[in-house]
Amino acid sequence: MNTQFDKVTKNREVLPGYMLVKENGQDRKVIVADILYVDHSNCYVKIHTEHAIIATCIKFSAVKSFLCAHDAFVSCNRKMVLNMNKIKKVEGLFFLIKNGEYISMGKKREKEIKNRYMDYILGIIRA
Repeated sequence: MNTQFDKVTKNREVLPGYMLVKENGQDRKVIVADILYVDHSNCYVKIHTEHAIIATCIKFSAVKSFLCAHDAFVSCNRKMVLNMNKIKKVEGLFFLIKNGEYISMGKKREKEIKNRYMDYILGIIRA
């Protein structure tokens, strides 16, 4: 490894586990490491992965609890959970993620969320 950035980039993709959700009546296995972010509206939870968007009718609170048990996930606003491994950079109140989308963070929790992200990155560098 040439730099600390190389170390961070290499280690950021390692997340164990998967979620099993129903989509259109069929079970679908979602690899946790592939998740970019999860959002919800009404009764649908949308799991945005690197390859697809999976819509399922489950409680967002259950998905949020499951994902936030992993160090790599943060609740960035009241409707979304973000995989910090997929963040390219922070711009004001937004995270730019690997697919080019901007994800907003709650203004009231901006400092807390940014500190959590920095702690996560520093933890990887020190590992």
